[in-house]
Amino acid sequence: MIKEYLSTIKRIKGPLAALVLGLATMDGIAYLVHNQKTPSKPSIRQIAPVIEEIREKQEKQKEKNEYNPREYNEDKGEMLFAEKRSEMNISDNQSNISYKTNRFTTDSEDVLLARMIYGEARNCPDIEKIAIAYTAINRAKDGKAWNGRTLKEAILKPWQYSCFNQDDPNREQLKDPEAYDPKAFHDCLKIAKGVLSGKYKDPVRATHYYNPASVKNKPNWARNSKLLEKIKIAPGKSKHIYFREA
Repeated sequence: MIKEYLSTIKRIKGPLAALVLGLATMDGIAYLVHNQKTPSKPSIRQIAPVIEEIREKQEKQKEKNEYNPREYNEDKGEMLFAEKRSEMNISDNQSNISYKTNRFTTDSEDVLLARMIYGEARNCPDIEKIAIAYTAINRAKDGKAWNGRTLKEAILKPWQYSCFNQDDPNREQLKDPEAYDPKAFHDCLKIAKGVLSGKYKDPVRATHYYNPASVKNKPNWARNSKLLEKIKIAPGKSKHIYFREA
């Protein structure tokens, strides 16, 4: 049956030939085998359903791989990137750049922000990673000296982001994240770059947050901050509660 299908493809002439040959994938063969149809004549009427089905599948795949800042995967709660994650990870792993350091102050903004996201939210859905990344940007822009006047100051101010605290177990991982979880770090790096470029929009406009599962008592700063609640994600809500400093 497959031989007959290929034979039919080869006998098609004219402008339709290039189109059919370009779309003659295993999807087309699977379509004919599943429907138990063996074309007896190389007519457009016979080939049209195959072409249409392949077109539809290609369009759906294209839509799936396009990024939308307000959409996320309903099953995993992850943002959709323009590139396929598998392809992005392959290119990252082939990079010769080392992210090992003992001095965070020498990092570029995107790398330092990626370390912060990794330390604070690497196990969270992408939309929550984005929200946490923006808290540092919002602090740097709020005009309050204690929050830092630049992004790097906002991130590295003492006792601001706990993953950088001297006694926090995450700090050692931040020094060499690729040695612990390279995929998670490179995902965080892509989000950091997307946030700084404006590709990903701020979903909550928060300056502070905390995880009630790990913080028993409400932080003092939360008493004078506006509560923004949690982010709605499938299948529930985010791990962190978000606030905006008054």
